[in-house]
Amino acid sequence: MTGKKAGLLVLLEVLREETDEKHVLTCREILDLVKKRSGISLNRRTFYSSLVLLEEHGFEVSKPSDNGKGYYLLRREFEMSEVLMLCNAIHASNFISSASSNDLIRKLLASQSRYERQSFSDAVYLPNRKKTENQELLLNIEVLSESIQKRLPVSFTYLTYNRKGRLVARRKEPYITEPRYIVYNDGRGYMICTSPNHPGFSHYRLDRMKKVVLMDEKTAPLGTDMDPYSYTKSKLFMFAGDNITAELKCSEKILSQMLDIFGPGTEILDDEEGFFRMHVEAPEQGILWLVQEYLDSITILSPQSLKEKHRQILLDALKRME
Repeated sequence: MTGKKAGLLVLLEVLREETDEKHVLTCREILDLVKKRSGISLNRRTFYSSLVLLEEHGFEVSKPSDNGKGYYLLRREFEMSEVLMLCNAIHASNFISSASSNDLIRKLLASQSRYERQSFSDAVYLPNRKKTENQELLLNIEVLSESIQKRLPVSFTYLTYNRKGRLVARRKEPYITEPRYIVYNDGRGYMICTSPNHPGFSHYRLDRMKKVVLMDEKTAPLGTDMDPYSYTKSKLFMFAGDNITAELKCSEKILSQMLDIFGPGTEILDDEEGFFRMHVEAPEQGILWLVQEYLDSITILSPQSLKEKHRQILLDALKRME
């Protein structure tokens, strides 16, 4: 690489690392940093022509004629607000391991000046102790994406927690499925898949999958239109099983929470003062889980079989409290 081309790259590196709106450098200061970093000496004429080249390739630089002070990189791949939002989302995502989170955050912060990176590092971030210990999430996404594109089944080990809080294989034999979609719901990633041995769709958490391997034989076309996010919406708390329809009577105080769960388009029916009714479609276990979570605010009106199961759950709980 010629000195001129190398100097252009180092100049861009200096602008990225050392400048931002609050840290403006003069031409002389930038040339000194280029020489200090690389040993390359640029004159002012080369500096100005290099700025023209950078701007022709999409790098916008603020100049003394714009700000009255000096030079700084005006536009970046990400604004700092975008980086902070993404970094916070990654840090809070339990299904991304700590090691992968740190690596992703480091790459995002590399788009900012060293001063902005330092301000992020100085912020107080407590360790997220709910992070998964499975380090294969990003590799899983890569392999599953290839599987979906090429219509190839996969085999994998599915994990569950043991009593020591460690992830272990749920069974010895690998699972074999036909991946169809990757979706995100309730702060976690899921693979929605089909199986040649079972009708309909099923789903698995991406952070619980390990040793995901592509297989050779082609999967059959899906054969039907399917909205993966309608599927996840219908699987309340991502419980498996067929959906049932239930009528619930709810306290007005949890209206917002119910619409957050089932969507703002859910029909709300009038009831006595302070209450409303709604019909929901979800797996039986998901509805029972919801009713127990809002025990003082939800009553099952139908079906009768679901009412009886809930009643038995409450009776069993009372016995355990004796």
